[in-house]
Order: sequence, then structure tokens, then C-alpha cells
Amino acid sequence: MRISARILFLFIFLAGGLTQAEVVLRWTGGTGVPTKEVNVALVLSKDQENLASLKARVKLPPELEYGGAKLGLSAEMNGVKFKAEPGNPSEIELQAGPSGSLPDGVVASIDLKVKADAKIGSTVKIEAEATARSVQGQDTVVRSEVEDIAIVETEPVVSCFFYMH
Repeated sequence: MRISARILFLFIFLAGGLTQAEVVLRWTGGTGVPTKEVNVALVLSKDQENLASLKARVKLPPELEYGGAKLGLSAEMNGVKFKAEPGNPSEIELQAGPSGSLPDGVVASIDLKVKADAKIGSTVKIEAEATARSVQGQDTVVRSEVEDIAIVETEPVVSCFFYMH
């Protein structure tokens, strides 16, 4: 059986495109109430990529102000070193711990305070970007997926149906 060079090249090209590693940093949104805080989690997912460091920057709209940042559970369990610089834009820096690579999962979270004059019923967008460096020392492209924050009048109430009846 003879395979043409074109078909072989096409197969190798397509297979290479399908197996290309991807790094995604998802910024969770949710709902926020004026004068209260909303927590935004930074969730890292990487496909076959060992990252030595990650730097994330967030620029806040006028309706939100920076309230603080902390290390996420998966990063804390793996001994990741953490540094946060408040401001607008705020910056978060993560360095791999003893395992040698940043873990998947919630690596950090940011507390944002919704200002009192935020318009109820509006949707707030934060601008975020991230850069990473692989264990081999190469810069790695990070795709940021940012969810919006909805400004609501009251906090959502979570309750158990069976308990309430």
C-alpha cells in the first residue's frame, strides 16, 4: 500500500495542530451587590504544558475596586510562591513550588468591592491578561477567558428545597 506524500503531509500537519498544547486562565464572574465584595477565582488549565511561572494583570472598570488577592487551594497545596501588587491594573505573580510546575485548578482569587454608585442591572467587564514561562524558559501564550460580573440589588439566596418546606 502506497501513501502519497501529500496525504502524509496533511495527516502530520493536522495531527500536529490537534495536539498543540494550550494554556487557559479563566477569570470567574458572578454577581455583585453595591458596597459588597465579589470574589473572582483564577482557574488555570493547561494541556501538556509545565509552567514555571505565571503573571496575571487585571484592569478594573470604575464600578469595581481592588480588595485583595490570595493564593488558591491547588496552588497552596503545591507550595506555589505568591505575590500580589494592588492598583489599577493589579498584578498577581505565581512561581512554581517544589513540584517544579504550576498546578491546574484555582491558583488564585481576587476580592473586588462593588462601589456604592454601581448601576443595578448592569453588567461589568474586567480586562485581564496573563503571560507564562515554561519550565524550559520559553514564553508561553496564555488565553484569558473573562466572565462578566452582574450588578444586582440583593445577594442571591441559596437554600435547600426540603428544608424550606
